[in-house]
Amino acid sequence: CAELAGHYMHLDDGFPVTKGAYPCLLDRDGLNELLRKSTDPDQATDAAKGLIVWIPGSMEGIQPAFTTAVERKSFAQSLGLYPYTIFWCNNFVQKSLEVLETIFDSCEQQAGSDAEHLDNLIEQQVQGVGRALWRDIEMSARRSVRGTGELPYEPDEHDSPPRIKPGLVARFLADIVSLKMERGIQLHLIAEGAGALVLHEMLSLASEVDGDDDGTDSIFSQIDLPDIFDSLHLVHPAIGMPRASKHLLPLLRAMNGDIIGKPRGASMARQPNVQALLNTNDEPKARIYVPTEALEKDLHFGLYGKSVLHLVARSFED
Repeated sequence: CAELAGHYMHLDDGFPVTKGAYPCLLDRDGLNELLRKSTDPDQATDAAKGLIVWIPGSMEGIQPAFTTAVERKSFAQSLGLYPYTIFWCNNFVQKSLEVLETIFDSCEQQAGSDAEHLDNLIEQQVQGVGRALWRDIEMSARRSVRGTGELPYEPDEHDSPPRIKPGLVARFLADIVSLKMERGIQLHLIAEGAGALVLHEMLSLASEVDGDDDGTDSIFSQIDLPDIFDSLHLVHPAIGMPRASKHLLPLLRAMNGDIIGKPRGASMARQPNVQALLNTNDEPKARIYVPTEALEKDLHFGLYGKSVLHLVARSFED
């Protein structure tokens, strides 16, 4: 916590975590004063030129997620950026994975550790718990942005949803956008795994500007969505296409414009870990990172012989 003080927000089901090893220490609603001062040239001689915000995936415990955030802090600062991580669901999932492990063990006892149908059996047996787990993850994403009162709801289910106080992530984003307009700072965002669900809720809220003053509308009405982020990176995004088509994919298209390029040719030479699928004339501002086929074959989730994204798609998503 000492290493990462002022560089993280820790939520559980939309509420700030105030107890335990990783308390959420915010100096004010949404945005801490250290971040504000670090991007102000009048208060910091080496003021950061912008922020790089990480939204980790949910399928890891808070300790490894926190450790990773500490490790990448110096890298972000070397780029002249202020690193900030939003932990939003790691506590809940850490406890829930213990239930999944029990089901995995039961399936192994039934089928045997080397059985060809073990993966299929796990996909069948885990569906009930998996769907409930994923619905809670989706709800945690919504509550972190939408707030913790009178949920769930869709924007068109009530006459005036703005009467619900926005969540901490919404207020954080509004403060960042305000700083961006005030000081011209950069804003780079990286969403990993189910962190794409949080980004979806952020975009959904920002697109609902209707003139009511709930603390965010007045800010988002002054900037177009494609101009909020200077770069956007989705790492193995765990979000269904119907939901992504509402806000996320239109944003990617708007940020990148018309990308002109050609497919990369196959090569026997040693390739870097990250390979572009297209040779483009212009650097795209928004990027999606997916595993190569070779890496996909090597991934597994506990006793399940495929990746966690595969299990989410087959058993967790409705």
